[in-house]
Amino acid sequence: MSEIQEQIQRHIDALVGAGAETGVQDAVYQDGALIVDAVAGTADPAGGRPVTSGTPIFSVIWCGTPGVYAREETTAREGPQA
Repeated sequence: MSEIQEQIQRHIDALVGAGAETGVQDAVYQDGALIVDAVAGTADPAGGRPVTSGTPIFSVIWCGTPGVYAREETTAREGPQA
């Protein structure tokens, strides 16, 4: 696991552990390559289903500035399962 992956994972684990977030999914791409794929918490608090890399989260952040980490508060929403 890379240092940036570990840092982001620790941060989102702390957010979920403190109750500031229910579920978090962070993906970071650099030059088209996925360098961070971090998840924490639940996508469905009532059912306890965990957030995964494939959980639909309806928020996208584009940040092209080196060294800038942008974060947006979001809610995972799940429609009917296909």
